Amino acid sequence: MKKKMITLVVLGLLLSFLPACQRKPPGGPWELLYIAPFETGIEKGSDLPGTGIRYVGLSDKGADILIDDQAAFKQKGDSLDWKGNPVGNVDLDLSL
Repeated sequence: MKKKMITLVVLGLLLSFLPACQRKPPGGPWELLYIAPFETGIEKGSDLPGTGIRYVGLSDKGADILIDDQAAFKQKGDSLDWKGNPVGNVDLDLSL
C-alpha cells in the first residue's frame, strides 16, 4: 500500500511538470522584447535608420526634425514615437 502511494505521488509530480515543458514563449523563439530606458545621440543632418526621421538641427523653436519630409519641432521633454518595420521580420516600437 505504501509503495503504491509513493508511486502515485511521484507519477503525479511528473505529470504536473509535463505541461510546463510544453509551453512555448509568446511570439516564438526568435522574439526579443527589450523595454528599458536608453540614451543615444544623433549627428546633425542624420537619419534614424529605417524610420524616415531626420534630425536637422537645433533652432530657436527647439529640435528641428523631418518626419517623412514633413517639418516638426520638438522641445525638451517632448516625446517622439515611431512604430514600423525597418527591415524584414523586425517590428520596432520607439518612444523617444
